[in-house]
Amino acid sequence: MATIDKTFLDYAGLQTYDTAIKTYIGSTAGGKAVYITETAGAAGDAFSKRYGIYQGAGSASSPVPAEKITDIDIPKDMVVESGSVVDIVFVAADNTLHEGSAAGPDVTAAIKGAGGTATAADAGKYIKLTIANATSSTLYIAAQDLVDIYTVQASASEVQLAISNSNEISATIVSIDGSKIVYKAETSAGAGDGETVKAALTRLDGADSVTGSVAKKVKDAIDALDTSSDVATATYTAGTGSGAAKTADVVTLTGSIKEENGVIATGTGDTITLSTITNAQISALFPTS
Repeated sequence: MATIDKTFLDYAGLQTYDTAIKTYIGSTAGGKAVYITETAGAAGDAFSKRYGIYQGAGSASSPVPAEKITDIDIPKDMVVESGSVVDIVFVAADNTLHEGSAAGPDVTAAIKGAGGTATAADAGKYIKLTIANATSSTLYIAAQDLVDIYTVQASASEVQLAISNSNEISATIVSIDGSKIVYKAETSAGAGDGETVKAALTRLDGADSVTGSVAKKVKDAIDALDTSSDVATATYTAGTGSGAAKTADVVTLTGSIKEENGVIATGTGDTITLSTITNAQISALFPTS
């Protein structure tokens, strides 16, 4: 079998190995079987798994070094050894990033690259991945890069939203135009408190014939201002008797009128009284003797 020089397995290498191994397996005359061993990479090795391919009288449990055809290595750089979520803190004194706290390890280069300048915006939650290679390299991924960050509108005119530190969203009504509010009427006798409130609001908007409506309350209040009888501004009293004994006719004019809570009543002005001249008064002006 021809020698295949491949340190690590890639797609092209897999195709080459596949073709060569199938050809080699096909010529197993003399009872020489193909067997494969599996070895885990040690701490200083560049591979996480090594698969040894042998052909001969040995076995996977008792491989014969002379029967080895080749090794296939799975490099550690392709494997994540561990992962966790960490807090990255920004230290303004020297513009650096530290894991866990200001006293934690400096991870500025790992996050910003060699010579990169960190800012306060780089602080926050990160996903820390440890790669299973010879140096156990670490990779930091900002959690905010994996999701959309939402904020609330400041000084909202109608509904003000707020997001708490525990990511709870709440809303406070500021001022909503009445035309934007639709009230649902109560639909059944057993409706809950919400339906009862909606029904009450509907009644408030009702016509002046609907009990409980604002329009009816205004109409009833105005009707209550009506007077129960006319307010006289002038009165006439006819004289009595006849001849020289007849009394004068009297006309009385009200001096003023006033309005209190929609009701017209007599005012406090002076009253004017007009009387006819009686026969006795005329006779007194023209005595006969």
